[in-house]
Amino acid sequence: MKNWLVFTLFTLVLSSCGSGFGISALRPNETLNPQNAYVFGYFYTSGNCDGKEFAGNFFGITILNNTLERDIEILFPYTTLTNEVIKSIVVIPVLPGEYNYYNIVFFADDGDIKEVKLKSKEFQVDAGKIYYIGSWTGLYHSTTYSGWVVDWEEWDMIGIKDNFESDVKYLKEQYIGLSEMEAVNAFLNFNNPGTMKSTKKYSKF
Repeated sequence: MKNWLVFTLFTLVLSSCGSGFGISALRPNETLNPQNAYVFGYFYTSGNCDGKEFAGNFFGITILNNTLERDIEILFPYTTLTNEVIKSIVVIPVLPGEYNYYNIVFFADDGDIKEVKLKSKEFQVDAGKIYYIGSWTGLYHSTTYSGWVVDWEEWDMIGIKDNFESDVKYLKEQYIGLSEMEAVNAFLNFNNPGTMKSTKKYSKF
């Protein structure tokens, strides 16, 4: 019933080009489609993985187009070195309709998926405008206690912020084609908890 639009680390950080169902994240110099609106945000991931890489563990945020019954999921870029922080802007061309924030998704390297629902009002998205969905910081921890033979994982949202003015300014500097568009702060429709002590997982051997 619903389609998924997925953006990976490589496409977000290296090329700003997403993949999934033939729809790509907007490149800075790409020609705009007048029938589209553009949703954008900033996404961070940092973490500690007991000195190991954790490329298989990351966060995603889902927004819903209720008019078309379509899920749009944006994966946060993740670190490949302990305590490294990556920041990424992503701009998504979307069709007009009624939208709302839906959930935060937590992915583990064993294929397990956990979700936390988000509280949001619906907001109208119109063609020819850009919509800001916030600045999000995720923190991932993983530790193996050899003496206790317990593998511990934790996913937290440590910062959910409204940096509308500065983020829009930076967006329009990087995406010249969007510089004349009206920017709408869709983040105002989100019931922001500021941080989320989200989920933990323990695996005993």
